[in-house]
Amino acid sequence: AAGGVVVVGEAKVRAGPNTVERLAARVEEAAKRWPHKFQGRVVKVLYTMAATPKAVEKAKELGVWLIELGKEKTSVQI
Repeated sequence: AAGGVVVVGEAKVRAGPNTVERLAARVEEAAKRWPHKFQGRVVKVLYTMAATPKAVEKAKELGVWLIELGKEKTSVQI
């Protein structure tokens, strides 16, 4: 967390839509439990070696920044 931006993420070898959904839910739950640590813009990021096309669709839908082997599959406005 810095400058009004909180980045929370996870790394997985493979990512499907369920992986993306779980990450988004965990981040939202953490923000509810510890609101003092999640002040400002929250960026959810998932780094993976292999993302399915459905994972990319779900990441776009849920606003998750999805990175596959160093290449952005979705983008996030900070």
